[in-house]
Amino acid sequence: MAVNKDLESGGRRSTSSGTRFQVIDKHSISEPDQKIIMQQMFRFRKRIHHGRIDVFWLREAGGLTMLVPYLLTHAGSFLEGAHIRVFTKTDGKDNKKINEEQKSMAAILRKFHIDSSDLHILPEFAKPPCKKTYDDFREKIEPYRAETNAKEKIEGTFDNDQLFNLREKTRSFLRASELIREHSSDADLIICTLPSARADIPPPIYMGWIDMLSKQVPPTCLVRGNQVSMSALNLKFP
Repeated sequence: MAVNKDLESGGRRSTSSGTRFQVIDKHSISEPDQKIIMQQMFRFRKRIHHGRIDVFWLREAGGLTMLVPYLLTHAGSFLEGAHIRVFTKTDGKDNKKINEEQKSMAAILRKFHIDSSDLHILPEFAKPPCKKTYDDFREKIEPYRAETNAKEKIEGTFDNDQLFNLREKTRSFLRASELIREHSSDADLIICTLPSARADIPPPIYMGWIDMLSKQVPPTCLVRGNQVSMSALNLKFP
């Protein structure tokens, strides 16, 4: 699989502060520069030349995850003509399985006229998140933790058993947040698969996932489709 020069260099690009998104730590400044804030508020009204959209396809969730960036590259959008890169993970443990997944994903990209060389399958998804990422997540959700054996459970809280049962999903989303920051810190827009919201997922944990996926990165759009497999759709675009 071809890897472009941007990825080989860690996905970093030289950017102009006048048009590119600037990541500002909201906790590190007491009086942010009003000029910078206004620039970021109105940045979507001005076309960004040679822009880049990074798509993180975390799982098959319908075609909307690819349709949104495809439409944003068309005339009239602030990202008209932008370059699209697609990052996805693999469930395969051998080269044959990985190659099959790569071919399947490449077929989906061709429907949107995206070159397969812009597809990057990241085996790093299998690695556990670092301790700091876990600590940041725990700090966000800790105020909503309740006693496991509490007689009355307060709405909007979670207990240790619920957190334990969701440990694999938490690990996956925290690792995804690290890879987004690693590969797409200088993208003009990030499109990422929205985690599935179910009744058995406590709101603090779910919102913690969302917060970590969009923490300290360029503008991020979390998208979830109608669960129809892209391979089952007969899409034809000009």
